[in-house]
Amino acid sequence: SACNLAEPGFRESYLSQEATFLRNAIESRVPVLGVCLGHQLLTVLHGGRVQPGEQVTGIEPVLLESAGREHWLFAGISSPMWVYENHHDHVTKVPPSANVLARSSGCGVEAASWSELVASVQFHPEFVEYEATSLVKSIEAVGKVVPTPTPTPQQERNLPPEYSRATARLFDNFFYRAGLIGRPCWHGSVFYISSCAPQHACIVPAQISAA
Repeated sequence: SACNLAEPGFRESYLSQEATFLRNAIESRVPVLGVCLGHQLLTVLHGGRVQPGEQVTGIEPVLLESAGREHWLFAGISSPMWVYENHHDHVTKVPPSANVLARSSGCGVEAASWSELVASVQFHPEFVEYEATSLVKSIEAVGKVVPTPTPTPQQERNLPPEYSRATARLFDNFFYRAGLIGRPCWHGSVFYISSCAPQHACIVPAQISAA
Protein backbone atom coordinates (compact mmCIF):
# COMPACT_ATOMS: atom_id res chain seq x y z
CA SER A 1 0.00 0.00 0.00
CA ALA A 2 1.14 3.55 -0.74
CA CYS A 3 0.08 4.42 2.83
CA ASN A 4 3.32 2.95 4.17
CA LEU A 5 5.71 3.88 1.36
CA ALA A 6 7.53 6.54 3.38
CA GLU A 7 8.06 4.30 6.42
CA PRO A 8 11.56 2.94 7.13
CA GLY A 9 11.95 -0.69 6.11
CA PHE A 10 9.04 -0.59 3.63
CA ARG A 11 8.98 -4.10 2.12
CA GLU A 12 6.73 -3.92 -0.95
CA SER A 13 9.57 -3.81 -3.47
CA TYR A 14 7.40 -3.34 -6.55
CA LEU A 15 5.98 -0.13 -5.09
CA SER A 16 9.46 1.09 -4.16
CA GLN A 17 10.57 0.40 -7.74
CA GLU A 18 7.52 2.20 -9.09
CA ALA A 19 8.23 5.17 -6.83
CA THR A 20 11.86 5.29 -8.03
CA PHE A 21 10.72 5.18 -11.66
CA LEU A 22 8.23 7.94 -10.95
CA ARG A 23 10.79 10.09 -9.14
CA ASN A 24 13.25 9.74 -12.05
CA ALA A 25 10.52 10.71 -14.53
CA ILE A 26 9.71 13.84 -12.57
CA GLU A 27 13.36 14.83 -12.23
CA SER A 28 13.77 14.37 -15.99
CA ARG A 29 10.74 16.62 -16.64
CA VAL A 30 8.76 13.82 -18.25
CA PRO A 31 5.01 14.60 -18.31
CA VAL A 32 3.25 12.31 -15.84
CA LEU A 33 -0.39 11.40 -15.28
CA GLY A 34 -0.92 9.33 -12.11
CA VAL A 35 -4.07 7.20 -11.92
CA CYS A 36 -5.40 5.79 -8.61
CA LEU A 37 -2.29 4.13 -7.16
CA GLY A 38 -0.21 6.57 -9.21
CA HIS A 39 -2.13 9.43 -7.58
CA GLN A 40 -1.30 8.01 -4.15
CA LEU A 41 2.38 7.43 -4.97
CA LEU A 42 2.75 11.01 -6.19
CA THR A 43 1.17 12.19 -2.93
CA VAL A 44 3.66 10.31 -0.77
CA LEU A 45 6.63 11.36 -2.92
CA HIS A 46 5.66 15.01 -2.47
CA GLY A 47 5.25 14.73 1.30
CA GLY A 48 1.49 14.27 1.46
CA ARG A 49 -0.50 11.62 3.30
CA VAL A 50 -2.42 8.53 2.16
CA GLN A 51 -4.59 6.61 4.63
CA PRO A 52 -6.99 3.64 4.53
CA GLY A 53 -10.65 4.57 4.34
CA GLU A 54 -14.01 3.33 3.17
CA GLN A 55 -14.14 1.32 -0.04
CA VAL A 56 -15.50 3.42 -2.91
CA THR A 57 -16.70 1.61 -6.03
CA GLY A 58 -18.99 2.68 -8.86
CA ILE A 59 -19.87 5.62 -11.07
CA GLU A 60 -19.71 8.80 -8.99
CA PRO A 61 -19.77 12.57 -9.63
CA VAL A 62 -16.57 14.53 -9.08
CA LEU A 63 -16.66 18.30 -8.58
CA LEU A 64 -13.92 20.48 -10.04
CA GLU A 65 -12.38 23.04 -7.72
CA SER A 66 -11.65 26.51 -9.11
CA ALA A 67 -8.06 25.39 -9.73
CA GLY A 68 -9.38 22.34 -11.59
CA ARG A 69 -11.65 24.39 -13.85
CA GLU A 70 -8.59 26.38 -14.92
CA HIS A 71 -6.17 23.44 -15.23
CA TRP A 72 -5.14 21.95 -18.57
CA LEU A 73 -6.10 18.43 -17.45
CA PHE A 74 -9.79 19.35 -17.26
CA ALA A 75 -9.98 21.70 -20.26
CA GLY A 76 -13.32 21.24 -21.99
CA ILE A 77 -14.74 19.12 -19.15
CA SER A 78 -17.73 20.34 -17.17
CA SER A 79 -18.39 19.91 -13.46
CA PRO A 80 -19.57 17.58 -12.10
CA MET A 81 -17.57 15.01 -14.03
CA TRP A 82 -18.92 11.46 -13.77
CA VAL A 83 -16.13 8.93 -13.18
CA TYR A 84 -15.53 5.31 -12.20
CA GLU A 85 -14.17 4.85 -8.66
CA ASN A 86 -12.55 1.75 -7.15
CA HIS A 87 -10.26 2.40 -4.20
CA HIS A 88 -9.88 1.84 -0.49
CA ASP A 89 -6.93 4.10 0.34
CA HIS A 90 -7.51 7.86 0.21
CA VAL A 91 -5.28 10.91 -0.15
CA THR A 92 -6.02 12.88 3.01
CA LYS A 93 -3.38 15.63 2.83
CA VAL A 94 -1.33 17.32 0.12
CA PRO A 95 1.59 19.71 0.66
CA PRO A 96 1.19 23.47 0.10
CA SER A 97 3.08 23.14 -3.20
CA ALA A 98 0.28 21.01 -4.70
CA ASN A 99 -3.09 22.18 -5.98
CA VAL A 100 -6.25 20.17 -5.34
CA LEU A 101 -8.15 20.09 -8.64
CA ALA A 102 -11.23 18.02 -7.79
CA ARG A 103 -13.14 16.46 -4.91
CA SER A 104 -16.14 14.22 -4.29
CA SER A 105 -18.41 13.38 -1.38
CA GLY A 106 -16.27 10.35 -0.56
CA CYS A 107 -12.82 11.70 -1.36
CA GLY A 108 -11.40 15.14 -0.59
CA VAL A 109 -8.60 14.91 -3.17
CA GLU A 110 -9.88 13.36 -6.39
CA ALA A 111 -7.28 15.11 -8.52
CA ALA A 112 -4.14 17.15 -7.91
CA SER A 113 -1.53 19.12 -9.79
CA TRP A 114 2.04 18.61 -8.61
CA SER A 115 3.90 20.74 -11.14
CA GLU A 116 3.51 22.18 -14.62
CA LEU A 117 3.81 18.71 -16.21
CA VAL A 118 2.63 16.35 -13.45
CA ALA A 119 -0.98 15.70 -12.42
CA SER A 120 -2.93 12.79 -10.97
CA VAL A 121 -6.45 11.51 -10.39
CA GLN A 122 -7.85 9.09 -7.80
CA PHE A 123 -10.60 7.85 -10.12
CA HIS A 124 -10.27 5.62 -13.21
CA PRO A 125 -10.75 7.52 -16.49
CA GLU A 126 -9.44 4.45 -18.35
CA PHE A 127 -12.37 2.29 -17.23
CA VAL A 128 -14.23 2.57 -20.55
CA GLU A 129 -11.62 0.96 -22.76
CA TYR A 130 -13.17 1.70 -26.13
CA GLU A 131 -12.62 5.44 -25.50
CA ALA A 132 -9.04 5.24 -24.22
CA THR A 133 -7.23 2.31 -25.82
CA SER A 134 -7.31 3.66 -29.38
CA LEU A 135 -5.32 6.68 -28.24
CA VAL A 136 -2.97 4.69 -26.04
CA LYS A 137 -2.21 2.09 -28.72
CA SER A 138 -1.61 4.73 -31.37
CA ILE A 139 1.22 6.31 -29.39
CA GLU A 140 3.98 3.80 -28.68
CA ALA A 141 5.93 6.20 -26.49
CA VAL A 142 3.22 6.46 -23.84
CA GLY A 143 4.21 3.25 -22.05
CA LYS A 144 2.20 0.65 -20.20
CA VAL A 145 -1.35 1.11 -19.02
CA VAL A 146 -2.68 -1.76 -16.94
CA PRO A 147 -5.63 -3.51 -18.71
CA THR A 148 -9.01 -2.75 -17.21
CA PRO A 149 -12.26 -4.72 -17.12
CA THR A 150 -14.61 -4.03 -20.02
CA PRO A 151 -17.91 -2.59 -18.76
CA THR A 152 -20.95 -4.83 -19.10
CA PRO A 153 -23.79 -3.65 -21.39
CA GLN A 154 -25.81 -2.80 -18.27
CA GLN A 155 -22.99 -0.64 -16.89
CA GLU A 156 -22.65 1.13 -20.21
CA ARG A 157 -26.39 1.85 -20.32
CA ASN A 158 -26.18 3.36 -16.83
CA LEU A 159 -23.34 5.73 -17.71
CA PRO A 160 -24.32 9.41 -17.86
CA PRO A 161 -24.32 10.58 -21.49
CA GLU A 162 -21.34 12.88 -20.94
CA TYR A 163 -19.22 10.16 -19.26
CA SER A 164 -17.37 8.90 -22.32
CA ARG A 165 -16.75 12.36 -23.68
CA ALA A 166 -15.22 13.57 -20.41
CA THR A 167 -12.98 10.54 -19.84
CA ALA A 168 -11.70 10.64 -23.42
CA ARG A 169 -11.09 14.37 -23.22
CA LEU A 170 -9.06 14.00 -20.01
CA PHE A 171 -6.63 11.61 -21.72
CA ASP A 172 -6.46 13.81 -24.81
CA ASN A 173 -5.69 16.83 -22.65
CA PHE A 174 -2.76 14.95 -21.14
CA PHE A 175 -1.48 13.69 -24.50
CA TYR A 176 -1.75 17.20 -25.92
CA ARG A 177 0.08 18.72 -22.94
CA ALA A 178 2.82 16.08 -23.35
CA GLY A 179 3.27 17.04 -27.00
CA LEU A 180 2.10 13.64 -28.23
CA ILE A 181 -0.91 14.79 -30.27
CA GLY A 182 -2.33 17.89 -31.84
CA ARG A 183 -5.16 19.69 -30.09
CA PRO A 184 -8.09 17.27 -29.51
CA CYS A 185 -11.18 17.79 -31.63
CA TRP A 186 -14.51 16.28 -30.58
CA HIS A 187 -16.73 14.92 -33.36
CA GLY A 188 -19.78 13.67 -31.50
CA SER A 189 -18.59 10.23 -30.42
CA VAL A 190 -14.78 10.19 -30.55
CA PHE A 191 -11.83 12.53 -30.50
CA TYR A 192 -9.77 12.71 -33.67
CA ILE A 193 -6.01 13.26 -33.50
CA SER A 194 -4.62 15.83 -35.92
CA SER A 195 -0.93 14.97 -35.46
CA CYS A 196 1.51 12.91 -33.42
CA ALA A 197 5.02 13.68 -32.20
CA PRO A 198 7.81 11.31 -31.04
CA GLN A 199 7.87 12.65 -27.50
CA HIS A 200 7.81 10.70 -24.24
CA ALA A 201 5.25 10.66 -21.49
CA CYS A 202 4.33 8.51 -18.55
CA ILE A 203 1.02 7.17 -17.28
CA VAL A 204 1.55 5.62 -13.87
CA PRO A 205 -0.31 2.27 -13.89
CA ALA A 206 -3.65 2.20 -12.16
CA GLN A 207 -4.59 -0.47 -9.67
CA ILE A 208 -8.07 -1.67 -10.50
CA SER A 209 -8.54 -3.88 -7.44
CA ALA A 210 -9.10 -1.99 -4.19
CA ALA A 211 -6.03 0.18 -3.64
